[in-house]
Amino acid sequence: VYTGEHLLTGEIVEQMTIIRTLLQNGATAISYFITQLEYTLKLQSLLFPIIAPLLEYFITELLFEEKIELTDPRLIQRLGDRDVAQRIQDVFVPLILERLIHKAPRRSTASDDVKLSEWMPYQFTTTRRRPAIQAHRTLFNLIPCHSLFEAAFAEWLDTATDVAAFAKNQGPEALRIDYLNSIGRISRYIPDFFVRLKTGEYLLVETKGYPDGNAAQKAMAAHAWCHSATQTGIPWKYLFVKQSTWNRFAGNSMQALIHTIEQDLFSEGNTQL
Repeated sequence: VYTGEHLLTGEIVEQMTIIRTLLQNGATAISYFITQLEYTLKLQSLLFPIIAPLLEYFITELLFEEKIELTDPRLIQRLGDRDVAQRIQDVFVPLILERLIHKAPRRSTASDDVKLSEWMPYQFTTTRRRPAIQAHRTLFNLIPCHSLFEAAFAEWLDTATDVAAFAKNQGPEALRIDYLNSIGRISRYIPDFFVRLKTGEYLLVETKGYPDGNAAQKAMAAHAWCHSATQTGIPWKYLFVKQSTWNRFAGNSMQALIHTIEQDLFSEGNTQL
């Protein structure tokens, strides 16, 4: 049984059962590798009839420097090696995704709008590291936070001079934005906060305290969502707040925070150049 845990929070992010005995011969190894592909792509029992003959051809004809039979003892010795599994993933995942995913412009209409005031109540288990805090500028009785950074940011939103209202994007009715992750697989992104400024502008805000390999892909999807939502008449913008920026920020307004973030982006760009 394989379990993947988040390095900082200890949260289980993935879990699967790996049947290693399938790698004891070439024929059953085909089933093993297809199962791995289905897990990576979040598919269920859809690939075998199509992929099995292609995978067999790839392993016996193309994977190694010379052609090899599925029954060759040398192949059986190599089937459990990490580089073999990784090479199969690198080749087949993009090819499968190319035929599964259809890209289209993101669209939003007024009929898609759901008022926060109409969201159903939901439960949240609070801990020292994942507190639920009280706030005045929100519709809900508590703000569930997945980190102390989120809690500090929510408390700041409740006092910022140019913030009219805010809400945590949490629970079964939370906004989930689809995007293609770093390996090209469809995933769902849940931004942290909705913020309404006193100017009438709306912000979709993400707070990030640790590196995220999909941060760029999530940001692109969130920017596209905001652009689409703005077409309905309400101005939306996406704001990405890194903890390193937040730790040195001492202002009391969202505009001051945005200015600080823009300065950091400019500084990082100069460094990279």
